[in-house]
Amino acid sequence: MTSPKKRIAIIINGGIATGHFSEGDAVITQLLSSLASTFDLIVFSLVKTDSYKVKLPFQVIDIPFTHLQNAWLRLFWLFFKILWHHLFRPFQVIHGFGAFPAGLLAVVQSKIVKKKSLVTLLGGEYLSIPEINYGLWSHKHLRPFLGFTLNHCDELVILTKTAADQIQTNLPNSKKHHTISFGIDTSLFVPTPKSLSEPYKFLHIADLNLVKNQPMLLAAFQLITKQVKAHLTIIGVDTLNGRIQKLALELGLADKITFLPRISHYYLPAFYAQAHILLHTSYSESQTMAVNEALACGVLVCGTRVGIIADLEDEITTVAAVGDAEELAQKVLHLLNDREKQEALRNKGIEWSKKNDLAAQSRKYEDLYRTLLTASN
Repeated sequence: MTSPKKRIAIIINGGIATGHFSEGDAVITQLLSSLASTFDLIVFSLVKTDSYKVKLPFQVIDIPFTHLQNAWLRLFWLFFKILWHHLFRPFQVIHGFGAFPAGLLAVVQSKIVKKKSLVTLLGGEYLSIPEINYGLWSHKHLRPFLGFTLNHCDELVILTKTAADQIQTNLPNSKKHHTISFGIDTSLFVPTPKSLSEPYKFLHIADLNLVKNQPMLLAAFQLITKQVKAHLTIIGVDTLNGRIQKLALELGLADKITFLPRISHYYLPAFYAQAHILLHTSYSESQTMAVNEALACGVLVCGTRVGIIADLEDEITTVAAVGDAEELAQKVLHLLNDREKQEALRNKGIEWSKKNDLAAQSRKYEDLYRTLLTASN
């Protein structure tokens, strides 16, 4: 007789069956879908979802309120909802995605029911970037909660080595962690043979916002187009009310850039198939899934020293300092003139993607769950 699957509670700030096309965060959805084949997952969402619109291999329990409700009220509501489910069918592990509030709730809940907790950090929890008013660490009243979560969870997952170094700056006493990036479905994102020649096709996949620093993107691209023929396609939601489009016009780039709205995750491979270089210029990233997708498709990656781009610097990616458009442009132009390096980076990127794909990263989480289950027993 097959033993029942171990029951895992997943707490998430959002990202499951939300947003455009009700896709939420595709990589988290795919990760949980993979884990659901081995474990009995119940996902508790701190925002209302469209789970009724999509077929998922796990149950989703969401907040029956709007996004405008107080975050602490949503937290307390979900706290009692999780406790209620635990009383009838106990959870063995409680896993929070994001340090606050999901991670905090996972740690507190695990202490109360005497089970093990796991927290996966997603990015802005440990950062403070005053220039753009970004990062939870900039809110001093939240720092005790963030510190408590990171230091009292039973296992901590950080997406990149670069992110881990940033955490040590603010929380030098934080516990030992596991570095596990999100993986992508390499049966969907596949390499497309292509030769690099003018006009070079650049791709940028990110919402237009302050964190992604698209003014640097345009500044670097302008310098590149002074030397070679090129076109840039930008895909993402515009949250800046046309400021980047206006800047493109002022820089004389209007005829060299195509702006597109956010596109379904499942249609992105067609754009990677046409692209030569992914250009990414963020102030900060926890990982940058577009990089994983681009590498899997054989697209060269050039960008700022953040997230997985920084982790793979020189070996697989071409990197410049945050905010330095001139350095980035020079490195891109040098790469365009080095066919041997292009081929080496492309092959290494494809190989890295296979070793760190969705299946491989899911197995790492499975191993973590089993470790926690053994400790719990």
